[in-house]
Order: sequence, then C-alpha cells, then structure tokens
Amino acid sequence: MSKSEVVDEVFEQCTNKFDFIKKSHVSEVYDIFMQVIKNKLHEKGEVRLHQVGTLKVIQCKEKQCHNPQKKGEKITVPAQKRVRFKESINLKESINS
Repeated sequence: MSKSEVVDEVFEQCTNKFDFIKKSHVSEVYDIFMQVIKNKLHEKGEVRLHQVGTLKVIQCKEKQCHNPQKKGEKITVPAQKRVRFKESINLKESINS
C-alpha cells in the first residue's frame, strides 16, 4: 500500500466518526508516525506494534554473492543493519482464518 492509499483509507474511516478531520491532517499524522518508528528503531533497535508485530534491527555480516548482471562475477556485500519484521499471533491468526 502506498502512502496515498493509506491516507485515503484512514481519511475515509475517520470521516464516518469525525466531521472536522481533513485529509492533510491524516497525511501529517502518517508522516509523524513513520518518523517515530524510525527514531525508535534507531534509539532502541526494536518497535513493538500491538496486534501487528515487532520491527527489530539486526546486524548482517559481510558476505560474498554472485552478480547476475555480470555473469556470476563475485561481489562483496558489506556488513549492514537491516530491519526484520515478525508478525504477532493476532495478525497471523487473522490472516490464516
């Protein structure tokens, strides 16, 4: 889902309950929410979203890979941090039911 799709969906749901809300407010809240997630991942290395799952920063080691564009030439992928997502039991059950 793109940002605009999320904003449209949330705006549509909110207009049923609140008549004062504007689409620009929803867009600003989305931006703030994403910034909070990024900041907390940077500070603590983990963010738990209730009934959704956990985002966790992990350290990946340097590794050797094959470059498919240059007929399998070996390249070195540097060590880097990545974000992993593990879904909550609630989300897993709702998807599988």
